[in-house]
Amino acid sequence: MRASWVALLLMAPGLAGAESQPLWELGAGASVLAFPAYRGSEQTELYVLPAPYLVYRGEHVRVDRGVLRGLLFDTNRAEFDLSLNAAAPVSSDDVDAREGMPDLAAVFEVGPSLNVRLSEDREGPTWTLLLPLRAVIGIDERELRYVGWLFNPKLNFYWRQFAGAWNLGFSVGPLFADRHYHNYYYGVDDRYATPTRPVYEGKAGYSGATALATLTRRFGQWWVGGFIRYDNLEGARFERSPLVETKHYLMGGVALTWVFATSSEKVGKAD
Repeated sequence: MRASWVALLLMAPGLAGAESQPLWELGAGASVLAFPAYRGSEQTELYVLPAPYLVYRGEHVRVDRGVLRGLLFDTNRAEFDLSLNAAAPVSSDDVDAREGMPDLAAVFEVGPSLNVRLSEDREGPTWTLLLPLRAVIGIDERELRYVGWLFNPKLNFYWRQFAGAWNLGFSVGPLFADRHYHNYYYGVDDRYATPTRPVYEGKAGYSGATALATLTRRFGQWWVGGFIRYDNLEGARFERSPLVETKHYLMGGVALTWVFATSSEKVGKAD
């Protein structure tokens, strides 16, 4: 999975906190992201992108940290949410390893996520097991196309009010994908093979592991956040693909947003 267009949304503030908060908040800003063209590429891309800010604290449906929460069920120990993600397109003309190959389309990921709370104190540090399963759909100028499936179980740690008013997050876990997904990013057909880029067919299975750390804070109407992510592709089913140039890399980004609108309606402490 390439770095996400909405990666900065994963750093949005948690919904718990003050006794009374606005039902919704809306803001906008900018983010600066540095990440590889795709997982395994040695070429780094720098993007300046919009950074939307959206929080909704409804009784049954909530928007928080890049997911729609509580859509299907929500108990004291578990919730079933809709998980979303997206990734930028990649021009093969800009990536040496993919020279002469088709471009990689922008993709949209959507699917359910079962989240199991491992700790009960929602005011302090919390531990959660996240089990998102997402379908990956490619989007280009002509059509939508099925890219594959991703499963990304991970252990998530989140500490509100860390070192004062900061919010600290950390998650780690493996990725798994089907044959279609691995072949889309790492397969090489006969017609694109060269002496230095042999034919390769992707297979389903382990897709490497990731570790993500985030730090965010709210200053009045301003919200600031940063993240850093490490990817390890050792042992991945596609590690022998000629399109894999490196098995270890870092990516990161920062964002600043202005919260310009909040509801007059207040709600009590949310979960």
